[in-house]
Amino acid sequence: MKITKSLRPNELHMWLENARYDYELTDERECIQALFNTTPGKIKMLKLLEDIVEVGYLKESLIIFDNGDKKITLDGNRRLSLFKISEYPDLVTSYGVSDAMLDALEHVQELECYIYNDLEEAYDHVENRHQGELGGIGIIPWDSHNKERFKEIRGQEVGIGKKILDFFEQTKILEYQFVKENIRDISTISRIFDAKCIRSDKFLLANKNAYNLSNKSHTDKINELLTIFYQHGGKVNLVYTVEQIKDLFKDVPSIIQNMMPNALPIDDGILDKESDEVSTPVNSVSGHQNSTASFGNTDNLSKLNANTASLRNNLKQEGTLVFAWKTSEIDINNDVLKYYLGKLSYYYLDSSTSSGMAKFVYHSAPLYYRILLECAIKELIKFIKVSENQKKFNINNIPDATLFSSFIGTTNEKTSVVNKRKLYGVHQICKVINCQQAKKKVNIITKELQQMSISTESAYDKFVDDLNEIIHGTKIYLDDNTLKKYDRVTLSILQLISIIMK
Repeated sequence: MKITKSLRPNELHMWLENARYDYELTDERECIQALFNTTPGKIKMLKLLEDIVEVGYLKESLIIFDNGDKKITLDGNRRLSLFKISEYPDLVTSYGVSDAMLDALEHVQELECYIYNDLEEAYDHVENRHQGELGGIGIIPWDSHNKERFKEIRGQEVGIGKKILDFFEQTKILEYQFVKENIRDISTISRIFDAKCIRSDKFLLANKNAYNLSNKSHTDKINELLTIFYQHGGKVNLVYTVEQIKDLFKDVPSIIQNMMPNALPIDDGILDKESDEVSTPVNSVSGHQNSTASFGNTDNLSKLNANTASLRNNLKQEGTLVFAWKTSEIDINNDVLKYYLGKLSYYYLDSSTSSGMAKFVYHSAPLYYRILLECAIKELIKFIKVSENQKKFNINNIPDATLFSSFIGTTNEKTSVVNKRKLYGVHQICKVINCQQAKKKVNIITKELQQMSISTESAYDKFVDDLNEIIHGTKIYLDDNTLKKYDRVTLSILQLISIIMK
């Protein structure tokens, strides 16, 4: 016969013949030690303790056998042991149970119990809990679909596997039909797309919650990966380890590589200084020659760049090194910025350089500087808008307080944020960081900026104007010395932003 009753922990005894162990234990102290030292282990025991303290009661009733002398806990020894451990101060210290946790347990006055006076009935109940389905008699565990569905019912965020499965089940896009017909097993889908080598390398995402299934570039890439997976059989043993996932999808380009042309050859004769004529460049996508008429008035273009050309002297003999930033401690969590930092490995150019791609990068370096700064400053704006982060700075020491408020007040994410005020604001905010270690790093970088005469708002204004002349089409390139300088200035600003956000 079973009755339900609430009992105090000191009324209950632990089960010395616990089925978890191969032998009968001698006393309750040994029971506690076995639970913490062997199975389930210290980490899981402390996790259970945190859960009990958080909710303020036990979520599961204990199964008790009352033999007339003792009330023995046949199921629930892990939970009961946490109430018993305070009787053994050395174990409390050894397992790192805090006084606050013990105090919280004291508020749990009674434990709900199922009490049996028939041992076999009690054993049957324990067996139903712990030996699986038993043909339907026992507890049938949820699979990954059931678990995700329950999250959905509760209004909680579901995992990427469930989101992807739902998307393909509902999609009517024709090119997704193969995956739609084959997709299954949430846990395997999650295994693929939770993997960093997919999330970061293929989608350039910082975390697994950043997938956007309303973005067709994301769903196209997901479809591409799953098509490969199901064409190879779609079994979990294909993607069981990270190395297997990497190997299966090694030839799949990243999401941004799909958006870029395969090659960007730029004819070095676009501006021939000796003849002052514009050559006919080749369109890298179509392979057809463009008409010179598309450049408008070529005489005006030549005059426009005359000063720059004479200063630059066509890729100087001593060479120019740009984007040599690999070990520069830039740590800003922005996917586009990370992509370009990964791809813009250093380029060393001199008069003997023949690589069309390298020359293209050299000509367009100001555009890349602008993109990188846009990404970094927008992340800084998000960072500074968090009130908790503002405590990391002594704002009162900024001579112009509006510099700080100009970051907080920026709301339109589509607006350009690379301007003299923002860049000078980075320079000034760095000076009022409270962390002494960060200040040392800032001092080194700002000293270098000062040596390059980049320490005033007007200097940053000139920097932005020079980049914009390239971006707005009024120049083709910067002279070598200015390019070298601005390469270092851009790096310095990115380093300062990284320091601010750490």
